[in-house]
Amino acid sequence: MGEPFASGRRVVQPAELRWTTVHRATRTRVTKPSIRTFSDRSPEPSTTLEDSQTMADLSPDEIAAAQQLAYQKSLTRSQHSPPPYDPEAVTGDFWQAAGDVIARRPGSTMEFADWVIVHRTIAEYGRCFPQYAQRIQDALLQAFPGAHVLRQQYQRSAEEPFVLPPVGADAQRVGDVEARVRAAYDDAARSLVTAPRRQPPTSPDVAEPANANDVQGTWLVIVPMFQLEVSDDPPVNGRWDVGDVAFVSRAKLATILQPPTLTNLPRPNAWEKITGDDASFAVIKLTGTPNQLRRTMFRELREAANILAATAGFYGKRHHVSGFTLKGYPAFTAKNDRFIQTDGTAFCGNWNQRGFLHPFTLDANWHRAISDTGIIDLFARINDTADATWRRQIRSGAAMLGRSLMSLDLADAFLLNVIGLETLLTKPRERNGPKMFKRIKGMTGWHLRTARRNYEAEINNIHGVRCEIVHDSDYSNLTVELLLQSDLYLTNSLLNIVRLPAVFPDKATLVTTLDGYATNENWPTDGSLPFRWLGNPYFSQADLDLPLW
Repeated sequence: MGEPFASGRRVVQPAELRWTTVHRATRTRVTKPSIRTFSDRSPEPSTTLEDSQTMADLSPDEIAAAQQLAYQKSLTRSQHSPPPYDPEAVTGDFWQAAGDVIARRPGSTMEFADWVIVHRTIAEYGRCFPQYAQRIQDALLQAFPGAHVLRQQYQRSAEEPFVLPPVGADAQRVGDVEARVRAAYDDAARSLVTAPRRQPPTSPDVAEPANANDVQGTWLVIVPMFQLEVSDDPPVNGRWDVGDVAFVSRAKLATILQPPTLTNLPRPNAWEKITGDDASFAVIKLTGTPNQLRRTMFRELREAANILAATAGFYGKRHHVSGFTLKGYPAFTAKNDRFIQTDGTAFCGNWNQRGFLHPFTLDANWHRAISDTGIIDLFARINDTADATWRRQIRSGAAMLGRSLMSLDLADAFLLNVIGLETLLTKPRERNGPKMFKRIKGMTGWHLRTARRNYEAEINNIHGVRCEIVHDSDYSNLTVELLLQSDLYLTNSLLNIVRLPAVFPDKATLVTTLDGYATNENWPTDGSLPFRWLGNPYFSQADLDLPLW
């Protein structure tokens, strides 16, 4: 550390020099009081006249605090055991301690030099909303000059900040600082995050709503999804829109829950309540009161989810048993049985789970599949079609296909397909067997007349079984193969309608075009027919062994 050098009447130690240098800038004089050694045998060092005159710069409480700090410094010098008496070292310890005490006077830039303040956020929340923690950090540094402000992250919320006081701080002082820390924290958070805001009544006679469920306003409605995975990587980028409904990943939702969509950020505990443990969400903006909106919004959300689910018909097969739905809607069933032989001693049983055994994933593979087949045009067609009635029918037909593909029941899935076919291919008051047969033939006959010779009888059989179920509750002729055939007719009808807006701009044009092909069987054979066919009309055993009720 170098040799001490002469300075006036006494020798200045390096430690004393460092303190003098630091605190000369503060223009505050600190004197050495009479310091006793930390050993009973130690003599008392002398004090100069200048020291006595400037003794008043430290209050009695500050002198006591400085002595305590000096003792801690002496222990540090001697590796935490009472050191041998050294008057110059003792003096240096006190001068440094006195400087620390002065630096911590209220209003000083080092008032909280030995205080540690810790504020905490959820790890995920900190990643999604970094500006929240930064604002808290800046506010605490400003309110508590010199303090060590630490930022920590946890897997679960721990919003309340905590304070680590310096050694020797009295309880009253600690309590005051803790209260100030909480107040500074709340003030900083309040300027960034959402909080319930009570609007004054429009007139003295108008009562304020009892709770938020009755507040009229514009709401961002967020509904968790079950087993829908939305990739954050391109080209999906965490979001896929179906009309006014956005299906988003958890990370993408965080980018939505910020200004200008919201007036402020959600607080960490609100973020936990909004997201829970869910990985994806359906999001829509609606106007009204929550109690009013709940009566109809799930119908709209389910239709959007079913339209998205329709893409499963162009990406996989029913026996892949992958699927998704709004959280809370039935997604699993199981067949459970026991067999006991009455003319012998055999016994057996089975438990077979059915339903969405695998999640449905919106990722690059899914996007490539819907792009290659052309069904990706569905999402533009349900928004851009000029004819509002035709646009609604395309949406409904796609929703019936998606709902059928996600169904757990054979009869339900089949009837939903038939409803979708009637919605897309027939007009009101003509929904009968001959009309539907003609339209399906007009849409698919160009391919099936050579690929599946008996296709006309199979088309007629679809409507016949439909009537047996609807009018006579007779399910005896319903087979999995018939369901898969109806899948093919509906997926290919929907595909060609959304791909060819110029050929099918409205329902009337579709009827005229398909009836003409069906009646005359004059599909162009020179390659000019723009229709496409997707799927194999011959089914494997895996296709036929569907886990449906």
